[in-house]
Amino acid sequence: MPLDESNEAAALAAIAAPLGLKCQLVDGAYEMEIVDKGLTAARVTPERIDEVIVHTDFYVFPGTTLTVCCLTLANGFTVTGESACASPENFNAELGQRIARDNARQKIWALEGYALRERLAT
Repeated sequence: MPLDESNEAAALAAIAAPLGLKCQLVDGAYEMEIVDKGLTAARVTPERIDEVIVHTDFYVFPGTTLTVCCLTLANGFTVTGESACASPENFNAELGQRIARDNARQKIWALEGYALRERLAT
């Protein structure tokens, strides 16, 4: 089935997510679709998500494949994301960090959405 603009973001998400590429790649596709549709009301953007991240820390628990990412936001709040391998032979520190960071970054959307809604409601 050929891709058109209406299902491009969903198809991209389906392809990218199992590869651990969900955040920036999919965010960009969704942002393009939002702009193309002229949806110009106040919203959280991928750029806003990246703006509020001021520090990133990683920790791999010794003897495991568990990687934890802690993102510190501009207001001092922290969010965490994790990644782990079922097979230790598949562990790759760089990939684990990227997946853990993407998982942590994804949580910021809900926080920023709530904060924006609070501002709009007052």
